[in-house]
Amino acid sequence: MSQHKTRRASLYDSQSENESDTSDYMAPNINFEFVEVNNDDKGQIQEEKVSDNEDEFDFPLFAAASTTTEPTIAEETRGRSKEPQTSSIMKVSLREQSEERVVNERPDDFYFAKYTPEEKDQFAQCCVTGQDIYDQVFIRDSQTWKCIDLNKLNAKIELEINREKLKKKKNRPGKKKRELKNICRQRKLDKLKLIKLEEAKKKQQLKKQKYQKKNFSKTNFNKKQKPKPKDFETYLESNFEPQNFANELIVATNGRDNSELDLITSIKKLKFDIDECDKRMNKISSSNYDSLISNFQQIADFQSILNNRLNPNLERIYGPMNRIKNEVIKPYDDAVSLNNALKRIHLTLELLRNTSFYIFIIQQVEELTNSTNDKDLVRLAKLHTQIKELYGSATKEKSSEINVLSIKIIRDYQANATSKRATLINQCTNTVSGDFNHLSTLEYKNSKLQSSLCALYILDPIEFYNAFDRSTISRQVQQSVNQLTRALQSPRNFTAIISEVKESSGEYFTKLTDVLTNWNTGVDDHTLLETILSHYKVESLSVLFWTKLNQKFKKNIVAAMARGGPIAKNLKVYSQGIKASVSEMFKSETERDLLLDSLAMIDYK
Repeated sequence: MSQHKTRRASLYDSQSENESDTSDYMAPNINFEFVEVNNDDKGQIQEEKVSDNEDEFDFPLFAAASTTTEPTIAEETRGRSKEPQTSSIMKVSLREQSEERVVNERPDDFYFAKYTPEEKDQFAQCCVTGQDIYDQVFIRDSQTWKCIDLNKLNAKIELEINREKLKKKKNRPGKKKRELKNICRQRKLDKLKLIKLEEAKKKQQLKKQKYQKKNFSKTNFNKKQKPKPKDFETYLESNFEPQNFANELIVATNGRDNSELDLITSIKKLKFDIDECDKRMNKISSSNYDSLISNFQQIADFQSILNNRLNPNLERIYGPMNRIKNEVIKPYDDAVSLNNALKRIHLTLELLRNTSFYIFIIQQVEELTNSTNDKDLVRLAKLHTQIKELYGSATKEKSSEINVLSIKIIRDYQANATSKRATLINQCTNTVSGDFNHLSTLEYKNSKLQSSLCALYILDPIEFYNAFDRSTISRQVQQSVNQLTRALQSPRNFTAIISEVKESSGEYFTKLTDVLTNWNTGVDDHTLLETILSHYKVESLSVLFWTKLNQKFKKNIVAAMARGGPIAKNLKVYSQGIKASVSEMFKSETERDLLLDSLAMIDYK
């Protein structure tokens, strides 16, 4: 084939196109062969090419003039055009950028835990068996911890919540309901008033019937009069009082509403009763004349017998009886009355004596309370203890004849004495807690600390032991445990820190022991050190310190090993060295065994 050269102007010149259109077309001599072709594959390829060609086109404006002899295949990672490029003409693509595909999947480690053998060994070392729990039971703590029953506490909280809910539910009733309530209340009050009025009317009618006013005027003769009273039971009652009867009679005959007082009617009523009584007596005597005469005759006979026979004998008996009465019975009654008076005088004297004793103690308490001398604290504590015992015995003897609490000044001072005793205990506790915290104040010459300790022991021994434990043993244990716990994070420095703890605790408890040895309790000849050691049942204060330190430090080691991590690994690495240094450092077997017992929890499995 021959090469034909064309210019750029001829390619884009419109005249060349017109000229080509006017030239005659000569069809070439072509021979066709019929071949079977798979049209489906070609159609798909052609469609893909057409679609690619539609989205991509050549932009020959800045194209290079040279062409490459060997076509290069442009491979695109996103599966776009992979046609061979025979020229360096720039192509412009109108297709949208393909979306980035993100594989949103997580690894299996996110869902399923896989532990290494080392981690499994750590878990096994942190586990606690049943035997470990039983062993921990025998480690007793001297502190009295407060326990709370959650069931009871939650029940109380639920009751309070339910009460508040019920209060909120109680809404105010409506206007109609409130008006109906007021109407019902008023109706009930009216009924009660009517009932009271009816009862008052009935009583007034009964009184009028009993003491009815009589009208003796001529206009009332033809009217039917009420029947006369048949009996006089009112006058025969055992509790009959003339004044009350006259008052009721005047009220019944006059009424309560009359402004004028009518006494004539009441007098007429009484005269009528007297006349009626006389008439009945006359009627009875006239109808029973014979029986009355016989009775009078018998009475006269009995009277003569009494005067002639019985009276002389009675006079003979009355003479000795009067003599016995005057010489024996009357002096005895006088002696009994004098004895009772003397007994009451003695009881009064004893009551006054006890009261004076109370007042004397109260006076001393008031004087010593305002005193600034430290030595007076022990004396004041003894007085408070004594007055507490006196009040206790007086409270138990309330039923006895003599009781000091019947005196108002003694009874009112009881609450004041209790409050002053509590204030003194609080003052001594604060002094002990403050002075035991510093080595400079922990001296034998510190009289304030000595007096506070003795006074606190006299006032309340339980509070004395608690205050001593809080301010000395527990405080030193807490400080040492904090230092040792921080030392677990750097096992290399553990030996230096344990040496520092040993020196500081040894210095403190040595000085504390010397001070307590020279101080007495103020009650007996025993020293404070002997009393404290007998209470805790130990040989020395340092043994008590290391025992409590072992209990708390062991718990911290177990917690650190349970958390795991680099701290637990370092402790396991340096455990043998730490134990060896502790064995060399501590000469006392008790202290060494206690600390090694705590360090044994590092290698515990």
